[in-house]
Order: sequence, then C-alpha cells, then structure tokens
Amino acid sequence: MEAIFEWDRVLSLDPPALRNLKKDKVDMIVDMFISTKEWDIEGKAPNKIIHIFKVFQALLQIKNYEVCETQSLLEKVGEEQVKTEVKLLAKVEMLEQRLQRYSAAERSQHVADLETDELKEQLESEQAELIKSIGKIDREKSKRKQLARELQEADTKISMLKQEVRQYEQTISETEEEVKKLFRIYGDDLNAKSGQLLKSNKKELEECSDKLQETESKNKELQNDKVRLINLLQESEMERERIILKLNYVKGQILETDQTLDWLRTEKDAAEDKFRNLKKDIYSMTEKFDEIAADASERVQECKKMLHEKEHVIFEQQRIIFELKHDLQLAKIDLTDSSVGVLHQAIEDRDKTIDVLCEKVEHYTKRIEKNVQAFEQQETKGKKGKVICFLESQLKDAEQRANNAEQALYQAKVMIKEKNKEVWKVSDILRNYTAGTYGLNSAFKDLERWKHKMKVKASDMEPLTTAFNHLEMRVKDLMEENLDVKNMQKEGHAKEFYIPKGHRRLKPKEEDDKTEQPTRDLGARHKTKHLERHNPAESQLDKDVTEEQEKHLKVKIRDSVQETLTLESKRRIRQMNVQQMS
Repeated sequence: MEAIFEWDRVLSLDPPALRNLKKDKVDMIVDMFISTKEWDIEGKAPNKIIHIFKVFQALLQIKNYEVCETQSLLEKVGEEQVKTEVKLLAKVEMLEQRLQRYSAAERSQHVADLETDELKEQLESEQAELIKSIGKIDREKSKRKQLARELQEADTKISMLKQEVRQYEQTISETEEEVKKLFRIYGDDLNAKSGQLLKSNKKELEECSDKLQETESKNKELQNDKVRLINLLQESEMERERIILKLNYVKGQILETDQTLDWLRTEKDAAEDKFRNLKKDIYSMTEKFDEIAADASERVQECKKMLHEKEHVIFEQQRIIFELKHDLQLAKIDLTDSSVGVLHQAIEDRDKTIDVLCEKVEHYTKRIEKNVQAFEQQETKGKKGKVICFLESQLKDAEQRANNAEQALYQAKVMIKEKNKEVWKVSDILRNYTAGTYGLNSAFKDLERWKHKMKVKASDMEPLTTAFNHLEMRVKDLMEENLDVKNMQKEGHAKEFYIPKGHRRLKPKEEDDKTEQPTRDLGARHKTKHLERHNPAESQLDKDVTEEQEKHLKVKIRDSVQETLTLESKRRIRQMNVQQMS
C-alpha cells in the first residue's frame, strides 16, 4: 500500500530541530517522503510547500552527516588493522632474532632441543596466526576489489543522480519563476516574502551541492581503503533507491505542477478580468465621490458664511439690546418720581372697581336666589313648559354672570397683588437710595476684585485697563457729584439733575440753559421752601429720589463693568472659534 503523506505532522516539524530526533523517527519521516507518489497540492498555501522543502533539505543534511560519520568509523577501523599487522610483523622479526641468537650460542643440545621445540611451537602458533591474518588480508583485499567495483558503479550512479538533481533544480527554478509571477499578480508583500524564502532555499541547495562535492572528493580519497566502505555502499544503495523513488515522485509532481500552473493561468486571466472590472467600478465611484465631496465643501463654505453672518447679526442684536437696556434704565430713573403717584391712583381705581364688582356680585346673588325660589314654586305647582324654560334660561344667564363676576373679582385681586408687589419694590428701591455710600464702596470692592482676577499679560490687559481707568474716573465724578448734592442739601439749595441721552453722568439743568439760571434757581428755592413748609413728606421724598438716583447709578456702574468684561470675553471666544473654523 502507498503511504499517505501527513501534511499536519510534517508542518509541525521544525527543520533545525530534526537533528535532535531519534534515528528511527528520522528514517520513518524519510520513508514517508519517498514512499508517497501522489501529492495533493491543490488548496495548499505556498508557505506550507516551502516549509516541506525545508524539512526535506534538513533530512538530506542529516543523512549526509551520517554518511560522513560512517566514513570516519571505517577509517578508524582500517587504522587499527594496520597497527595490528605492524605489531605481528615486529613479533615475527623478534622471534627470528631470538632463533639466531639461540643458534649462535654454545648451549647444550638438550637445552637447545627444548628451546628449539618451544620456539618451533611458538613459530607454529605464530605461523598459524600469520596464516589467519594473511587469510583475513586476502579476504579484505577481495572485498576491497569488490568495493572498488561497487564504488565505480556508485560513482556512475552518483553522476546520474547529479544530472537528475540538476534537472530537478531546473524544474524547481522554473516553478519558482512561475510562482513569482503569480505572486506579483496577487501581492507584492507575499512576493517579497516568497522571494526571500526562495533565495534562502537556493542558498541551502548550493550548500548541499557543495557538501556533495566534498563527499565526492572524500570518496575519491577513500578508494584505497575500499574494505572500510561496505556499510557506506549498502547505505548508498539504499539512498540511491530512495533518490530514484524521489525522482520518480518529483517527475510526477512536476506533471501535477504543470497542470496546476495551467489552471493558475486560467485563474489569473479570470482574476485580471475581475481586476479590470473593479478598476472601472472604482474609477466611477471616485468620480461620484469627488462630486459629492465638492458639493459638501461648497455647502460647508456656505454654512461658514451663514454662521459668520449670523454671528454678526447676533453681535448687532446684542449691541442694540445693551443700548435698549441702557435707555430703559435711564427712563426708569426719570419715571421713579411719577411712578409712585400713578401706582397709588391705580390702586384706588382698582379698589373702586372691586367695590363695584362686589356690589354686582351681591345683586346677581340676590337675583339668583329669587329665581331659585320662583323655580321651586313652579315645581311645586307642577307647571311646565315655557315658564320653566324661561326660568332655566334666566338661571343659566345668572350663573354665567356670576361666574364672570367671580373671574373679574379674581383678576382684580391678582392685579391688586401685582400692584402691591410693584409698590413694595418701589419702596425697597427708595429705602436702598437712603443707604448712602454703600453702593460706591461695593463698586470699589468690585473694581479691586476684578483687578486682582485680571492679572494677565499686558497686551491682553490694555483694553481692560483703559476701561477700568475710565470707570474709576466715572466713580470719582459720581463721588464729587454726590458730595456736591449733599452740600447743596445741607445748604438748602436743591438742584434739579437730569441724565442726557448717550451719557452716564448727572448734569444740572442749569448747564442746559444758562440764560434761565437765576429764574430757575429762584423757582427751585421757592419750590423747595414751599414744599418744606406745606408738605415736608414730599420734600423728604424728593431727597430720597435723588439718593435713589445716585444708588441706581452706582448699580449701573457695576453692571456696565460686568457687561464690558463679558462682552470682551465673548469677543475673544468668537475670535478663537473663527480661527478654529478657518
């Protein structure tokens, strides 16, 4: 039966580690290589095939090493035989010298006969040994002649094997070139790896050829010692048979490789067609992708422009909102005097409306009670029809009117609560105006705190330092104005102040119109004296209003500082975002 090649077992072997295996296992693996005639290469990776070639080369190297060891053993045995022959010849010469000495000496015949008998016995024994050794030498000579003939035959066989090995190497090189072509088609990385592996295999084959040449030279040198090569010839015959089987196997494999190469050529053509089709598809897809990318880039640029425009619009809206807040605060300051009276008047109006609504509710409740009594009377009498429908409609209308009245009363209460809240807020504002310089101290504390926090580079702090200096100047001006107002109040001279549009400082109305200064001063003094005499509460309220205006201005200063800082930080964040977007 043909042996089955065990791919998994051979692939698990490591070529350098084969020398550590036992001889029986190595012989079994070699027999498996030689005995297999049909190889299933289809579906096998090229790396696996190259690994199997490496294993086979390692096995050949092991067998070559074993041949060299047997040659060295034969050389040692021949040297020992030569040494024994030399020793025997030396003994024979020594005995002949003894005979000559005994014959020349003057001894008695009896002693001489005894000695001669002993010497004859020794000679006979030594001659028998010589005859045996000569027979051995003759047999060894005949064996040498036979070995010489067998060596000649082996040389001829080795030359034939060399030719076959060369043919095998040529076929391997051809297959390697074809495999390289295939690898070039299917991948550059695999081609580079397989090329390196093939180069290493070529180097190993060259080393094997060199070793074979060395073995040939050794065989030529050992032709004189032919007796010692019996085991070598037997092993060489076995190797020859194995190599013949291997060559037959290689021939079969070459035929199979030719078939596989034809199949691979057809596959290559089909793969090239697929590759061309894929190139066309990729080209079309790249064109579509370029169009999509161009559209996307245009949309991105449009979005960037839109974002820039929206940011500009947002900045403008924020600026407008800031200006509107400023104007609203100025308007609130102007309306603080009139708002209290208006609120009191509104409260009185609401009280009147509430009283009217309460009267209406009482009237409607009375009418409802009357209608209910009438309805009950009609039910007791058992009358039905139009009267009942009329009464039901009147009852529904009365209920609806009552509900409307209740809702109006509830809304009036809610409005009263809101007005009360507004009155409390105004009273709180008036109390805060009477607090003195608390706002200025808090403003100074805020300025110092912001200065302490904003210790950064001089280049970044230039706009902030200018803003802080400007605010300090404003605070100083306000303090001076506050002192002037207090002095004027102590002296009894009350000036009327107003805030011009676009400014944040109080200006006396006398600066607005210098021509009317004396009359206005007289009118203001007369007015203040009249108020102090007839209505001291209103004069105190005017003083509170001026202090409230000062307090409100202090709050505005703090708010303006915080707003300027927030606007500056937002502007820097926008600049950073624009830089990142660009």
